[in-house]
Amino acid sequence: MVNKAVVNRIITVLGELETAFKEPFNRFSDTVGADAIDLNFEYIIHVSLYRRSFYGKRPPIKSAITARSTPY
Repeated sequence: MVNKAVVNRIITVLGELETAFKEPFNRFSDTVGADAIDLNFEYIIHVSLYRRSFYGKRPPIKSAITARSTPY
């Protein structure tokens, strides 16, 4: 399950890697194994704003997320 605790850990690791490597690197997230997502819109906006301010004016990077498509 992808929830706040998982996302907080990902953010922490990303911040540590960005600080350690100094050079920008692209990101790839594979969420195919996740069977559920428990996040609300407010939290997603909060994380987005935090990451934007933390990353600052560093060079642009590319991010990709792989997800399973489930028909409803």
